Formats: sequence, structure tokens, C-alpha cells
Amino acid sequence: MDLAKQLKQKNISADLIILNNVLAHVPEINDFVGALKVVLKKEGTITVEFPHLLELIKNNQFDTIYHEHYFYFSLKTLQKIFKRHKLSIYNVEQFDTHGGSLRIYATHEGNSLDISSHKKSVEKIIKVEINHGINTINFYSQLGNNADRLKLNALKYLVAKKILNKSIVAFGAAAKGNTFLNYCGMSEMVVIFIFVNLKTKEIRWYAKTKFW
Repeated sequence: MDLAKQLKQKNISADLIILNNVLAHVPEINDFVGALKVVLKKEGTITVEFPHLLELIKNNQFDTIYHEHYFYFSLKTLQKIFKRHKLSIYNVEQFDTHGGSLRIYATHEGNSLDISSHKKSVEKIIKVEINHGINTINFYSQLGNNADRLKLNALKYLVAKKILNKSIVAFGAAAKGNTFLNYCGMSEMVVIFIFVNLKTKEIRWYAKTKFW
């Protein structure tokens, strides 16, 4: 917020502020969103792209959860946060990125963009969220059971292949992969090596790579 105020004092403001997969990494969320409002021009737009919490829970994407993320957003929750700072979400788009993402478009309450006809897209997705029970505890409680079931099925499959003397390798070393390996408790006895860079064919032996 301090930086935003300094920019405002220097008459520096933005027509467009783009935040792609950034907001989940911000611990002081209200201070951050408040700063966005300070530096946004009267008819300016903020775009925010983020993994959709509805898809995370519904499709058992527990591997998306790791320490560098502070928040996982539903559209309904993000709308409340922006409204607290007199910002209005006037449009939303859906993407397949990260197992299902949303990109919202927000502006100052009461300006010409705020009365956009695209607001129906916001109402539509919030209605879908509520119909799935996104504002109830039961909706979230299913994640643990579903993750356990996936873990057991994965281990059952991999151990069966090892018993048959099959070699198991992995491609890429993304954070999601690390989360999955840790949760399943896999060691070099199961996964013998991981291709880290498919372009250079770099191979990193699992036994020398710490995932725990």
C-alpha cells in the first residue's frame, strides 16, 4: 500500500493491471487489493487469473496445494474481497489452465465498466458455485477422502507394476508432481528417475533429489 500511495502522489496510475497466478501468493490480501484500487485509473481495469477453487475440490486436485500459496479462491469469495475495497468484478472468463482457472475483470464501483452487460457471466458462475455447495463445510470435507482414495489407487497400480519388474519414470519436476510424490510416500524403489528437462534430455536420479 505504501508504494501505491507513493505512485499516486507522483500522478502515476494504470489503465490496466494484469495479475496472472499472482494473488494466491500474497499473504496480506486486503492491503494488496486496496493498493490496486489506489493506482487504478477511474475507468481502468484489473485482470486476475487464478485456479478456480470449485474445480480444485470437485476434481480432487490436491496436488495444486503447496506452501507458497496462501489462498485458493472461489469467484464468490474474490467478489467479496474486491467489494470491500469498492471494486466491482464486471466480467469473468473460464480457462483449462491448472485444471480449471478463472480470469476476472474488475474496476471501480459505479463507473461505465461496472454496468457492463458481461456481469451476467459473474452471476452465472457464482450460481454454479453455490449449487455445488461452495459455501458449506461438506463441500470441502470430501477433498481428504478423495485424495486418500487416489493415493491408494496410485500406489496399488505402481506396486503391481514393480512386482512385474516394470521400470517407472516420470516426466517433469513441477510442484504438483512433488506434492503427489510426497503425499504418496514414493521413493526410488518405485520411481527410479525423473526427466527434469525434456528438451535437453536431462535426467535427475530420484535418489539424489529431495522431495521431502
